[in-house]
Amino acid sequence: MSNRTLASVALAAFSLTPCLAFADDLSTQVSVRPINATYFIEPDSTSYSGNVTIDPASLHDPRYKLKSIAITDITIATKGPDLGTFSGTVKINGVNLFTYTGQWKAFETAQSLLKSQWLKKNQSGINALTDALIRGKPVVMSVSGIAEKAPTAKNANSITVYAPMHGSGLADN
Repeated sequence: MSNRTLASVALAAFSLTPCLAFADDLSTQVSVRPINATYFIEPDSTSYSGNVTIDPASLHDPRYKLKSIAITDITIATKGPDLGTFSGTVKINGVNLFTYTGQWKAFETAQSLLKSQWLKKNQSGINALTDALIRGKPVVMSVSGIAEKAPTAKNANSITVYAPMHGSGLADN
């Protein structure tokens, strides 16, 4: 075999090597449903707290194992009669995701973690959320806080946390 032929064969084999290395790791875009958790505030109390457990497998097609996830934004909104000034914390598996403070009425329009002056994110909480979702571990989202006024009726006042996402994954064989 001539040196020229040998060099051509080696070059061809070398140029295919990176493609073969990545072929086992091709991922596809996976539709991921948003987290949408609503917490009702009990009447006759100015303090509130609640938990919602989210099963990551319920958020996407179970034929795929999530490889990456991107949270587009996280919003918080209030519903119900005005409770005045309120503030609190949203946590993921015990890690602060963000804190909020402001007027109840202002939060009737969803406040964005990306844009609102009344929300302060904690990157460790974002990391805890994405890590749990990718690992397929249950996510416990909790909300706690205090309001200036107490609700007067059951299920009249609520707080909703919403987080749209998208991800990529591999077929789970």
